[in-house]
Amino acid sequence: KAQGFLAYSLHRDLKDPKTYILTLKCSNLKKALDYIQSSPFHTMCVGAGLGIPVIWSGLDVRERKYENNPKMTGGIVIAHNEVKSYDFWKACFDAEGQHHHADRGYVPSNYSIHHLPGKPDVALVVHEASDPTKAPTFMTSPEMKGVMESTGVTGIDIWYGTNLEEGTF
Repeated sequence: KAQGFLAYSLHRDLKDPKTYILTLKCSNLKKALDYIQSSPFHTMCVGAGLGIPVIWSGLDVRERKYENNPKMTGGIVIAHNEVKSYDFWKACFDAEGQHHHADRGYVPSNYSIHHLPGKPDVALVVHEASDPTKAPTFMTSPEMKGVMESTGVTGIDIWYGTNLEEGTF
């Protein structure tokens, strides 16, 4: 909390049960990143057998909602989209509406969007998945690849996790 963290969610990677995904809501992103990128934090992670953390960060565009929820079902999908133009990508995302694609195989909920300006721009899209095991097939389908190309996505990396817990500080 002293480092600016307000809330968290913890997930086990869908493919590698030894890998964990942690999302953090921060009151001060710079302060939080400085802490997470510090040697003491990295030493703590390595000492706990977690290795050096991979960090994705962005400013809230559509805030992620957190609750005190010690036991969760379902999972999370986090897509790190490198885009030609964030403004174009966001206009396309908004125009699509509810994002209820046919043949998804799971129910998405609790969407959030986070933006990191740069070259390229980055748009992080996070959503809950009622059945995270179905998400990889849908997210890498030819239909979704077509949608991503048409919205200016030039690179994508996706994390899938099983929900463990979330809470507020």
